[in-house]
Amino acid sequence: MYIKKDIERFIQICEYLGINSNISTITNRIIIQKVFYILKKFGLKFQSRFNWYKYGPYSSYLADIYYQIDSF
Repeated sequence: MYIKKDIERFIQICEYLGINSNISTITNRIIIQKVFYILKKFGLKFQSRFNWYKYGPYSSYLADIYYQIDSF
């Protein structure tokens, strides 16, 4: 479903941008989704596909990645 390269890229981008990758709050999850949506619009090569959802752009692929990381 997700590829290791995208997990590594997700971690690197969050660290570089200083994004709190703690997904325990909905606010942090919304911020992550919006930041990655904007980055993808600016050309970031990331396998996620975004749809519009209650709080704006949402990618289930991206959510799978951060939930997988959180489970470690």
